[in-house]
Amino acid sequence: MISSAKQFVFVHTPKTAGTSMTNVLSKYCEGIRGNGDQMHNGWPTKHWLLDGYYQNFGNIDSYYKFTVVRNPWDRMVSRYFYTKKINKKFNNYTFEEFVDYDINTNARVLNQFEFCTKDKNSFCLDSIIRFENINDDFSK
Repeated sequence: MISSAKQFVFVHTPKTAGTSMTNVLSKYCEGIRGNGDQMHNGWPTKHWLLDGYYQNFGNIDSYYKFTVVRNPWDRMVSRYFYTKKINKKFNNYTFEEFVDYDINTNARVLNQFEFCTKDKNSFCLDSIIRFENINDDFSK
């Protein structure tokens, strides 16, 4: 999610309170649809890597760039229950089976570091909010 007016980029890493953050920040952003998603050239920006913002918006070095990260174990547990809720295919998967499946098919989604890089190599966020401390960290 990007705001040209307020000059910030929020990188929404899946299963890290991104929807809640989007709800708070959307009033400062352009191109917001009725469901709260931000659109750019017909595509939602939800779950874009930071690199995607650089590719689509050019030099955003001066923008304040931040994300929320989450303990990987807690994040995987959240992914498991959320996926079971929205996709009946996984109803009979044990947690271990789901982890094996997810690691083999969604490695990019699981790598929180990759969401935070300009070119999959250069880390360039200004701030990281920890899910476990979201209220304290966000107020800073």
